[in-house]
Amino acid sequence: MIEWQNFDLKVRGDRAAGYRVAAAGPAGPQGEAAFHEAALAGLGPALWAIRAGTADRAAMERVGLGLFQALMPMEVMAAYVTVQNQLAAGQGLRLRLHQPPELDRLPWELVYYPPDFFAASPGLSVVRFLDRPDIPAPPEIERPLRIVYLAGDASGLSGSSAGQERAQLSAALAGAREEGLVDVLAARQATAAALGEGQVLHFSGRAGQEEGKGVLFFEGGGDVQPMAGGRLTRRLVEAGVRLAVLCARGPVKEGSSGAWEDVARTLVGGGLAAVVTVHRPLPEGIELAFMAGFYRALGQGRAVDAACGAGRQAVIDALGAAWPERGDW
Repeated sequence: MIEWQNFDLKVRGDRAAGYRVAAAGPAGPQGEAAFHEAALAGLGPALWAIRAGTADRAAMERVGLGLFQALMPMEVMAAYVTVQNQLAAGQGLRLRLHQPPELDRLPWELVYYPPDFFAASPGLSVVRFLDRPDIPAPPEIERPLRIVYLAGDASGLSGSSAGQERAQLSAALAGAREEGLVDVLAARQATAAALGEGQVLHFSGRAGQEEGKGVLFFEGGGDVQPMAGGRLTRRLVEAGVRLAVLCARGPVKEGSSGAWEDVARTLVGGGLAAVVTVHRPLPEGIELAFMAGFYRALGQGRAVDAACGAGRQAVIDALGAAWPERGDW
């Protein structure tokens, strides 16, 4: 198992006055420079194509390189290379990205320096990190890891379809279940009242925005009920849930951008240890490959970001030679 060393990149400031990015490695602060926001100019169409799942390799590389140039000006790049060169055998580098909320919507997982995307490299982990005064200690893993599957309103996802989807997830985790690593539980109802029956909430549904804040849509009494991130956070924390995995269903609509990020930031800021979001619906086999790799690694006791890396590698394996042309990972 890889021993991870942290490399923090902290973006501070605002668009009006300009941003700066500071780097800190295991030995402390190592460099600071202006965030090169000009590197992101003109990427709007490619960014939308990535969110919608229609981007080709060239678009992903263009966006990824722009993100790299913005985040790693020369002084920061020098610090990164120094820390990389100091890694011992068996160690990997965890890039912890701290940024203002308005930069959350950028696909930082696509940071690219030829020839590799950082998040697709086995020895690199890319994680969005929220500064908090009371960061919780990593929770002890109780095996089997109890995953509560909850289907929210998904614009036409029927009860039978939701049951089939949970069964597919359970089947994809059959090997890990037989090893006693994970167990997939069905929520009693597809409502917010079903939260808190396990250690992990796996939500499959829709997100949106109401009054400028991200919400998830639940079923309740025959109606669709939006639940803001703050209210959801209180319910999850009170129930002892430490991790939420939020998976998009339904079409990606322009204008709904940022809802998943807003909900995730609120959940972590309110006390959850971590949140994983899948911002757009993935092809069935691809999502199941990710979840099988992710939950198996999590059940083995790996950190959440390392488990995400295992899930991405499972997707890359499932796609085979076609993976460079697909952004599903």
